[in-house]
Amino acid sequence: MFTPEEAEQLKANCERGKRGGVKLSPTKKPNPKAIGRTKRGVLNKLETRFANECLVGIDYDYESMRFKVGGGAAGFAEAWYTPDFSYMRPSDNKLVVTEVKGHKERAGMVRFKAAVLRYPHITWELAEYIDKQWKITQF
Repeated sequence: MFTPEEAEQLKANCERGKRGGVKLSPTKKPNPKAIGRTKRGVLNKLETRFANECLVGIDYDYESMRFKVGGGAAGFAEAWYTPDFSYMRPSDNKLVVTEVKGHKERAGMVRFKAAVLRYPHITWELAEYIDKQWKITQF
């Protein structure tokens, strides 16, 4: 969990559009497919908002787990899913995995749904920010 100072710094960085202090090399051009995306392990603005509004007082991890969701056999490539947040629910001490979406990206949703079906013993949440409020759906 972040200290209050670290949380404020992270929030300030996200609001200013910084990517955790990462600078591009002057000789490297940015990947056009990656423009607008944050570096792995750095919260984007929506994820920061979710953490600040919904996970207050909960010790959570960000992008700390990976789930194999398919492939690896019969010539198919392996597919992995990395959820945004994971934490132990304080009321019953069960693992909760949360995906935060501002819009539903097809590839991301396919992997999310595959993980829900493959790992039914985990509580899965899809958190969507719609009309300035959070809609959280549990699977």
